[in-house]
Amino acid sequence: MAALAAARGIRPAERVEALEAPPRADDQMRLFGIEGGARPHRRRTGRNARMAERLDQMALVAEREAASARRHGSDIDARRATQRAQDARRAAAMLRAGPRGVGSVLAS
Repeated sequence: MAALAAARGIRPAERVEALEAPPRADDQMRLFGIEGGARPHRRRTGRNARMAERLDQMALVAEREAASARRHGSDIDARRATQRAQDARRAAAMLRAGPRGVGSVLAS
């Protein structure tokens, strides 16, 4: 290693100085150029919460389909869509309630 440094014309003391960073006032390591430290992480929602959100979206779509079916005069399709919306909302409530709260959701 010393031979390589000598071949490049770098003396050992200069090589060490070149590798050292100048000291900073706050003595804090900067990562990726972010001022003020690391950004706070957004906590990822759990699987049950994500699935409950998807079920809520499905319920909204089913309610829109029910309204459209009523406008077009199809009572059977409207009833199916309404039932789908109710089932999706109930499933979302069960996911949010967790294992201990499912009984209260089913009782209601």
